[in-house]
Amino acid sequence: MTMTTAAFYIPNDNIVAKKVNEEASEKSRGMLLSALKNQHTEIQNFDLKKMCDNLTLQGKVEFVQRYATGALTKIINGEPITNKTMLDSLFNTYAPAFNATLEQTGYNSIMQMKDAAAHGTINVSTFLSGFSNGLSAIQEERDFLYRSQKYGEEIPVDLVTQCDIDYESVGAEHPYDIGKNFMDYIKDFGPVVIEVSAHVKNETADAWNINDYSNKLTDAMLKKDFVVFRMGNTIYEDVVITKYHPVIMNIYDISFDLTIEYGYNYGRESRTNSNGDWVVNSRINDQKWKSYLSNVEYGGAGVVKSLSSTNDIFLEQIQRSYKFDIDTI
Repeated sequence: MTMTTAAFYIPNDNIVAKKVNEEASEKSRGMLLSALKNQHTEIQNFDLKKMCDNLTLQGKVEFVQRYATGALTKIINGEPITNKTMLDSLFNTYAPAFNATLEQTGYNSIMQMKDAAAHGTINVSTFLSGFSNGLSAIQEERDFLYRSQKYGEEIPVDLVTQCDIDYESVGAEHPYDIGKNFMDYIKDFGPVVIEVSAHVKNETADAWNINDYSNKLTDAMLKKDFVVFRMGNTIYEDVVITKYHPVIMNIYDISFDLTIEYGYNYGRESRTNSNGDWVVNSRINDQKWKSYLSNVEYGGAGVVKSLSSTNDIFLEQIQRSYKFDIDTI
């Protein structure tokens, strides 16, 4: 991810995260846990489930993982691994993880480690702890690559001059009995609306660059594709572009106003990623958000205000708007 002031990302549809094979992971965990208990082996700060999950994520096919688990079981039992398929399934398939942990396990090469396993002379605690750490390191790298790839093609923004964020909530406009749940009378919270004013440089002064830039954004808008918007270190995932108005200031500069929206109810769970970015993730992967946008009754996050008496409670419409100007970033 390049660090321009801000950017839009058109996600790649063909990027899919590999999921843990829970059944295979549990089978491996059961075999290894049984072997550890039989040998009365305890390893400090060792997460067996996480290691087995990573085995499934980094293994090619399930039978390879079964052979690798068999090899690990023999290592725990202090037995030599005489089956070549079993030995290769462990050390060839998971070579990147072993490479990442050679220093911790005390071996100079994977071949040296593999030879020790073939003769049953590996230190179990050091080996499993190092192997698990190596699997984790490789998986973290793959997860980071997936997150980077899934954001897709970057559409850079050079300068954001203004950003307005609007939240709105609409409540019921009629009274109801005090014994009722007032939440039943409130319409669902609607989209958060973010209006961005920004500039993009066109250093080559080629007219086609301007058209190409605009076409990518308008195509995403017309298709109602989910896109990602990053401003500084804040990332909005699964947003939809609802308005785009470019102005050609001169051949070197595009000025535009653009509106994006995301579902407030789905965007409240935010997190910090491994790069220190604050991610607002609307967590939608189906048609619900597109239907959500088309419903004129929806607004955004608001406050319910009690106006009345012992018998009746009235709700009124509340709207909030936050605006800030950005001179430079």
